[in-house]
Amino acid sequence: MKPRHAAAFALVGWYLLLPPTFPDQLKVNIDAPISKWEHYAAFDSAQDCESTIQYLNDQDKKFTSAQRANPTTDEQSRAEQHVMSECIATDDPRLKEK
Repeated sequence: MKPRHAAAFALVGWYLLLPPTFPDQLKVNIDAPISKWEHYAAFDSAQDCESTIQYLNDQDKKFTSAQRANPTTDEQSRAEQHVMSECIATDDPRLKEK
């Protein structure tokens, strides 16, 4: 790899994106273009991004049994967003789609 390519590669960061919800439904729209997904956080490495997804999913599992038995629609929607979230490179061309 040429040094200039290595430098460009080092500048790539990662976004943790959550799929949007359908308006007034709180259901996750995984078919929406990546450019419409919700920016949750930015990271220097894919590993840090993936670790955060794991953390969010672990936190969703820590609800008490009463909360799991009767979750609010918002809690269900957010948990589904976490499960469907993706780490996307900051230079991914899909981020520029309209």
